[in-house]
Amino acid sequence: MEDIQTRILVPCDFSASAHNALKLAQELAAGVSGEVVVLSVVEERDLVASIPETAAGHRKKFSQWVQDIHDKEVPLRFEVRFGNTLPTLLEWIRSEKASLVVMGTKGSRGWDGYFTGSITEKVVKTSPVPVLAVKGTVSGKRIRNIVFPYNLWNESPETLAKIKKMQAFFKARLHLLQIDTEGNKDAEALAEKLETRAREHAFTDYVVNIRKQDGEREGIIQFAREINADMIAMITHGNRDLAHVYKSSITADVVNHAHVPVWTCSY
Repeated sequence: MEDIQTRILVPCDFSASAHNALKLAQELAAGVSGEVVVLSVVEERDLVASIPETAAGHRKKFSQWVQDIHDKEVPLRFEVRFGNTLPTLLEWIRSEKASLVVMGTKGSRGWDGYFTGSITEKVVKTSPVPVLAVKGTVSGKRIRNIVFPYNLWNESPETLAKIKKMQAFFKARLHLLQIDTEGNKDAEALAEKLETRAREHAFTDYVVNIRKQDGEREGIIQFAREINADMIAMITHGNRDLAHVYKSSITADVVNHAHVPVWTCSY
């Protein structure tokens, strides 16, 4: 996010959720001299006119939709692509070298999903770049306390470097969190391990937290509410194979149920 060439993608379905995502994306881009690209994907089943006519209609709709929130200081462009939504988004991310995806989500169902999950869930699980899922109106300037569920054993230095870079961008405090779902572990010993690992990876401005909870998702969300967190950051062990997209993941569950934005990156 500190690269001057930062390119932020906002998938657009012209909903209020996408509106909120675009406002936040522009704010983030303004802080790094980046650009925002709004992408509308039209599936074959949604075509009601020819492709050129549909594209022209979407561009006109976008010009009206964006009028009240366009930050003239931030480079902004709109694109229309035709195809299956998820593969089209992923191909755009790779070919256009996006650095971040900011997506609106509507709640426990995410976007109006198809098959067994929402588009937001699927992008979270498969995106090669970080994804920031947004509910409601969010200001990046107010993100000061970030919950980071920290896996003591599996996080790579490369992935943790992304977490630290994100923390530095927001100038936020990290609340490192370990959820004990078994309920019989020594909380003090777990805290010592977490503290040791945090020092090994040179984390700064952080607090170590251990919580007992039957489920990880519930524990993460409850803790975020407890400390009045501004965002949750999670690492997803995403699978780029679209055949596995529909499998459930704790990260996707948190994205769908959390009351605050959720920033994710793949392992």
